[in-house]
Amino acid sequence: MADEECAHCGTLITEWSSVQHVDGKVFCCRNCSTAYTRAQKAPSETPMAMPPKF
Repeated sequence: MADEECAHCGTLITEWSSVQHVDGKVFCCRNCSTAYTRAQKAPSETPMAMPPKF
C-alpha cells in the first residue's frame, strides 16, 4: 500500500498493522479514529459574546 497520512493527526502511515478505517478515512490508530468519531457526534459549539465590562 502507498504511504498515507492519518485523517486526524496527520502522521505518515507506514505501518498498517494498527490502521483503522472509518467513513472512508484512514487513521493511524484506534485513538485517532475514536477522536474523529466523537468529534462528528459532538454538537457544534458557537462562541458566546462577552458581556460588556462596567
